[in-house]
Amino acid sequence: MDINVLRFLINWHRVTADMHTGTGTLEILDHFGKTTDKDHRLICNAMARAWQTIHPDDRLSAYSKTQWMMESGRNGWTIRTESYA
Repeated sequence: MDINVLRFLINWHRVTADMHTGTGTLEILDHFGKTTDKDHRLICNAMARAWQTIHPDDRLSAYSKTQWMMESGRNGWTIRTESYA
């Protein structure tokens, strides 16, 4: 498959702590890049994000949310889907 890379993939993790409440959060970003297939010119773009939060003294405070995004397009049209959980 012959592709043209429009945006390279990005991956990072960040841990933060709320100084007032003591709650810790792990944030993850996975951007899978944006490419164009040179044969049929389909553009593909995808990303996933996740957040996990917890207070160290309260295991029942654990909370998680995610976001997924997929985008495809060609010749002036684009479709984008996003889901959250």
